[in-house]
Amino acid sequence: MENIKYRAVVTGATRGIGYAIAERLLQDGLEVIATGTKKNGKHPSGSSYYQVDFCDENSTNKFINYLKKQKINIVVNNAGINKIGEFSSINIDDFDRILHVNLRVPFQICQAVIPYMENEGWGRIVNLSSVFGTISKEYRASYSSSKFGLDGMTVALAAEVSEKGILANSVGPGFIDTDMTREVLGES
Repeated sequence: MENIKYRAVVTGATRGIGYAIAERLLQDGLEVIATGTKKNGKHPSGSSYYQVDFCDENSTNKFINYLKKQKINIVVNNAGINKIGEFSSINIDDFDRILHVNLRVPFQICQAVIPYMENEGWGRIVNLSSVFGTISKEYRASYSSSKFGLDGMTVALAAEVSEKGILANSVGPGFIDTDMTREVLGES
């Protein structure tokens, strides 16, 4: 794999953790495709940008089809949503939306890029989970369900593709001062 410039995709790269990861990959010399929901989302200078709304099935499917045509070596599934609420009051549409964005979309993205990675005999997948993928607390049933699921999916994926040169891991940060953390928990 000499003289190959690696190409990475980082979802949710317009702010917070995703933005910082995309910036670092650029600094390390990678080509980066950054995603965000806004038409002209702020993304790290030097990255290419793909607008996608993972809450929208058509938008997601267009992105998945786009990925299947790309030569992606590295994936960072960072995009995520959260909404806290009392278990008995959780709206099923909110529950489904959180599982869709936080679990189903990373599953679809992994499926889209793995054939190229297998063909190359090399790939890296990092799924951003959460401390709430390991522990939980009140009002986190939807989010924790999605992150526990993401961790489980990642373990199964890693067992399946590791012998093909693809490493898949999940990373579960604790509380990071990001826009999403402030939106959910408020300013402190």
